[in-house]
Amino acid sequence: MKRTLRVGFDLNPLKTQLKKKRGIGFATLRIAEELMTISTSLPFELIFYAQEDETFNYYLPDANIRYIKDCTHLPEILKCDNINLFHFNDYFFPLYNPEDFINEKFSFLSTLITVYDMFPLQYKTNNNQLFTRNLLSIINHIDNITTISQDSEIQLINFAGISTNKITTILCGIDHTIFHSNYFPEEIKEIKKIYGLENDFILQVGAIDKRKNQIFTLEAYKILLDNFTPFLDLVFVGGTVTTELQHYIDENKLTKRVKFLGLVPDKHLPLIYNAAKIFAYPSLNEGFGNPPLEAMACGIPVISSDRGSLPEVLGDCAEYINPLNKNELAKAILYLLTRSEKNITMVNNGLEHVKKYSWEKTVNNLVKLYTNILF
Repeated sequence: MKRTLRVGFDLNPLKTQLKKKRGIGFATLRIAEELMTISTSLPFELIFYAQEDETFNYYLPDANIRYIKDCTHLPEILKCDNINLFHFNDYFFPLYNPEDFINEKFSFLSTLITVYDMFPLQYKTNNNQLFTRNLLSIINHIDNITTISQDSEIQLINFAGISTNKITTILCGIDHTIFHSNYFPEEIKEIKKIYGLENDFILQVGAIDKRKNQIFTLEAYKILLDNFTPFLDLVFVGGTVTTELQHYIDENKLTKRVKFLGLVPDKHLPLIYNAAKIFAYPSLNEGFGNPPLEAMACGIPVISSDRGSLPEVLGDCAEYINPLNKNELAKAILYLLTRSEKNITMVNNGLEHVKKYSWEKTVNNLVKLYTNILF
């Protein structure tokens, strides 16, 4: 009787990244959910793995999830479970012990890791030095690598010297069941009431950190307020305001015009997108960039940085700016507010463009890769 082939899938980003509303956590969950919807038709058995200090069955109630106490035991557990291919999903807070790759303890099976970006190698901090070691110590021992954009693939080749033969680019998706422009006006009115959004507003979504460039958005917004009154409010979603950002807001008397909504429930985010007049995303670098795609899917005109993967992902459906030139962002916002025909064209093009991205397509491509590796 032929032995069933088995694929192991790393769920650990649900513990380390999803709680912080980071992209790796969302992507891991969406891919796992989509894999579960087609699990009975897969030519292999699927087993999920995560560390034991937290259960994820409430995310994936029907999944076969193995919880492990100590990542140093992972090679023995995978061997005992007869895993043929293991897919690692996070080198920031890994399920693996890097030494186990160096000592070839995973040599009995095929390995795959998804590298979402190379930011630890590009932005030097104490934490990033640790993350860099987690990746570079194993990268030459991994059999296969996926990235989420051509830009991420290029960065991986440039920074880690990896052969293109090991890399497959599989684009992320978006969830069209929630990110769309067909919400009722009453729903949008209610969400504005919940968050005290009395005026029209410009929106930026993403973790609050220097790479996401919120201070730049504030500076561009101040230029507009100084020259045009009354003007739209500015709303941030994705984290708590930092001391630096709050100081700028207080110093420039922006308290009544700028709102930080923090981490909002998933069901609220699409409605907040729909309530916005313009979406601004002046990120200094992105491995993919889901928020501007989500904004497009909600029918909102997008202003984006011209850096990283963003031009690749957004195509010609965004207004691009240099994320180091605050005047460019101020001009782009004003341009879209005063050019209704451009606004309409961008929205229509964006709604068509986002149809290229879905988690179903992402997982279909991933399953093809699994199959190519296994058979």
